[in-house]
Amino acid sequence: MVRLAAGLLFAAAAPAAAQFGDIGRFATVGHGRGVEADTGLEEAHMQYFADTYGERAVAARSLSTWKRALYFYCWFMYVHMGLAPEVREAWAGLQVGMGWTGMSDSTFRRNVLPIGQALVAIMWEIDYDDRLNPYNHFPPWRYTVTAIVDTLPIFISEPSKFQLAKLCFQPKYKRHCYKMQLGCTLMGNICLWTGPHLGCTSDVTIWRQTWQQHPFRSWEAWLGDLGYVGAAGLITKFKKPPKRRRPRRPPGAAARARAMRPPAPPLTRAQLHFNNVHESTRNRVESVVRKVKAHKLFSGRVFKGKYETLRAALHVVGHVAAYQLRQRQRFQSYGPWPHAYGPMGQPNPP
Repeated sequence: MVRLAAGLLFAAAAPAAAQFGDIGRFATVGHGRGVEADTGLEEAHMQYFADTYGERAVAARSLSTWKRALYFYCWFMYVHMGLAPEVREAWAGLQVGMGWTGMSDSTFRRNVLPIGQALVAIMWEIDYDDRLNPYNHFPPWRYTVTAIVDTLPIFISEPSKFQLAKLCFQPKYKRHCYKMQLGCTLMGNICLWTGPHLGCTSDVTIWRQTWQQHPFRSWEAWLGDLGYVGAAGLITKFKKPPKRRRPRRPPGAAARARAMRPPAPPLTRAQLHFNNVHESTRNRVESVVRKVKAHKLFSGRVFKGKYETLRAALHVVGHVAAYQLRQRQRFQSYGPWPHAYGPMGQPNPP
């Protein structure tokens, strides 16, 4: 919330952004579909980001306006294509004219990469208070549940330093990665985007470490998967009792003692019904994650580069996806219902 307020104050204090003109004129295949192929964004959405953030993000004031607009467009191409070095070959096809044949590595490092760091400071399209929208309701969780949380990995090459490599290795994927934490409302709007977090960190630990970034109302709860069991403020499914395995070797005293315990009772019909409702609602965050993963940055390829570049790209991807999802409501919701009253009509505390 503090960062959001700071971003709003910065935006209010900044001068009106100069227009970059038609940003779609650089598309490799022409307007419309060419912009979407290059950046993953509809042309109208790309134009919005160019008009809103372009002039403040490109620091090289000595350059002409068309060059600043071109470098801004190249940054979004670079992010969409997965921060891969071969994306630079595609820049030769940009419709620039004037004998344009692409750009050198030094020009890229000097004029394009700093745009990402600038966008981290000024781009903010995620509103945490979206979860309190009066239409952000779904009947099984009518009054108290406002959002759903999950994490997603970004695979990286093995770091050269042993300590960092150990911290980034995730046994679940058997690969080195960073994690991003994503929260979305029941309407499908992103309201939380934190990271990158070290790959070895469990989901529930990330939730606890970022608690200051998502303060709850006293009556509020979110949904999470079984990776968040025991986390404050999260509702998870009932865990199925583990199956007993036949020992492969003669059991010791501890194994014999465990075998003497009575088996855990199976889940009741009410618990199974609760799990089905929980999973059907939680699938909304999985759909939002798939939308975010449309960038080739998440396509399974390994990122090789500096942490600062990856952090800037992830910030842009999260806020761009938040803007896109806000344009069209993704899931059916109900309302207007107040969040301030419980199921029996009693007022909830603030």
